[in-house]
Amino acid sequence: MRGPWLWIVLLAAFLVGAWVLWGGDAPHGPEPDSADELAASDTEPLLTGRPSARSPVERSLPSEVPAAPDARDAHATTDAPDDASTGSESVPVGAVAVVRVLLDLPEPWLQYGTVYAHPPDAAGAEDETERVPAVDVKKKREVQLALPAAGRWDVGYVCHLGSVLVRNVDVDDGPIRLACRDAAPIRIKSHVAGTARVRIRTPGDSAVSRPGHTQRAPVGVNLSVEAGGVATTPPLPPGLDFDVFVYGVPRLRGEEPGIDWRARPHTARAGDEVVIEEAPLGVVAIDITLAGSAPPSWFTAMKTNVWVAARASGPALRKDRFASTWLTKEGLLQKDRLLMPLPPGAYTIKFGIGKAFHEQVFDVAVAAGRTHRLEGTLQPNPRYAPHGLAPTLQTRAWLRFAGASKGEVRVFAHERDDEGDAHFGSHSMRLGSEERHEISTGGRIEHAHAFRFPDRASDRFLVPKRGEVNVRLQPAGMLMLVPEREPHESLGTLRVRRADGRPLVWTRKGTSLQDDGAGLEMAWEVTAEAGRLLGPLRAGTHRFEVFLGPVRIGTAEAEVVAGVLRPLSIRIPKANVPK
Repeated sequence: MRGPWLWIVLLAAFLVGAWVLWGGDAPHGPEPDSADELAASDTEPLLTGRPSARSPVERSLPSEVPAAPDARDAHATTDAPDDASTGSESVPVGAVAVVRVLLDLPEPWLQYGTVYAHPPDAAGAEDETERVPAVDVKKKREVQLALPAAGRWDVGYVCHLGSVLVRNVDVDDGPIRLACRDAAPIRIKSHVAGTARVRIRTPGDSAVSRPGHTQRAPVGVNLSVEAGGVATTPPLPPGLDFDVFVYGVPRLRGEEPGIDWRARPHTARAGDEVVIEEAPLGVVAIDITLAGSAPPSWFTAMKTNVWVAARASGPALRKDRFASTWLTKEGLLQKDRLLMPLPPGAYTIKFGIGKAFHEQVFDVAVAAGRTHRLEGTLQPNPRYAPHGLAPTLQTRAWLRFAGASKGEVRVFAHERDDEGDAHFGSHSMRLGSEERHEISTGGRIEHAHAFRFPDRASDRFLVPKRGEVNVRLQPAGMLMLVPEREPHESLGTLRVRRADGRPLVWTRKGTSLQDDGAGLEMAWEVTAEAGRLLGPLRAGTHRFEVFLGPVRIGTAEAEVVAGVLRPLSIRIPKANVPK
């Protein structure tokens, strides 16, 4: 019996030795698949401080916060979408629906443009077009538009030549067709000697780059017309009025009237013909003086800039004309006077210096071949300080802080200025330097919040126009934004808001937690960029709403612990295409 057992023991010893030699590390887990996992498995933690079973981000404050890795590297997951799931084109990360858009448009429109989508009947995007799901078009008649939600959308196309919008379509019903078949050019004929530069555009300055159902896109074309020649615009959309501006060189010497070039008619539609012809000018000569005294700094370091705008009441001129000059106590700092050559017509001319002085308003009927002289005096606005540079203070109160003995306090006040515009005013105060701190503003403060970065925050408090306020700073913590993956830019911007509707304090990523709040800002919502810090936030549970483009995609929740930096994980929808 001894012989077989001996062979069994020897065989077991051989197998154990082989396992130790080739796979002895296996009980500790698989080898890391990325540099991030390798760094996390090292003996030094990613962020020094108190360890956490939830995330290596959690640690005690204060310390240094290293710049977060790019979200595409730091938060990539194994359940990322299959790039080949839609055939020839990949599904963008975070997409819930992908719709085919067919473009039945004139060829020049397709040189470069954008297909985009809004929630049904939504307003268009003016300054923040990144919030709108969009895909660029270049010489294509079919594109795929990825959306952060299925259902009904307004889908449109926009380029510098026009726009098309189809409202309230269900993206699950199949391809969407955008068509503009009645576009036509505008012909420009020249009857002047020389090359005329012509600009054709939709009137006004309120056009938006991603128009909704009540808006329009800016449409404009620039071209040149030789003497006696004809130029043709690309096809333009029907039903729109276009202003036609001609740029020549008026022959103006001193106060002598000259000749300008103008378009007839000055407003045209697709398919119309416009003629460029000569137009005699009149001249308005303006002299303005300043009433009262002003400090010397106005005319040395600051050099007050004065503007003049003229608008015609008739068809002679459709655009404001501006002329700038310098104003001294003696009058306009000009060799002679301010001269404005204008086509014949009735004008209202305005002359002013911001809000510091009352505006001078002149009504004048300009006649061809004549010079019209205007004289006026600018009167100071009594609502402003004597030097005319700052408004009279509306709020001047005092704050007392409790709950912290040193450090810098940032106070964010939600203010409304004289014109009713709301914004957050920021005020810095050093604790320990004084018992109470003055807060002054020319606006009306509706409410305020105070923070000592990174571990103290106050409740919202009211600031009276005069008087004293006691503000208590209470223990607070910080959150670091950690999106599980980075959504594709075509879907819009990933953003977070507080679920309770209050404003949010945030700090740029990479900020040191010992910088006394350098880079601390307040806003109603924050771009969910990996590594961005939120807070200080009062200890307790905080809920946030998460938006991708114009769509609310979910909520995020985190428990804020006083004196601790914790992660705020943000889930991103997985890419999939409705059948």
